[in-house]
Amino acid sequence: MGRGDVGGVTCDHLAFSGAAADFQIWLERGKQALPKKLVITYANLPEAQQYTAAFCDWKLSDEILASLFEPAIPKGTIRVDFLTIKQEAKP
Repeated sequence: MGRGDVGGVTCDHLAFSGAAADFQIWLERGKQALPKKLVITYANLPEAQQYTAAFCDWKLSDEILASLFEPAIPKGTIRVDFLTIKQEAKP
């Protein structure tokens, strides 16, 4: 879509269209291209309802702790096996 301003920050404005929704995103120009704004328009809902989010005050660091990706599984939790789909033999 071009360039746009979000909260005084110059951004690249991108737009995408799908069957159920359209969305626009504004990405800060620069090395990290952080999202600044997102608008989703739901095509299948009455009056084409929209959701808008503004992103600010990003706090980024060079180090991400591995512990952030470790699940906290409560005591007494049991593992549930999921069904697998059997593939039919091809002629």
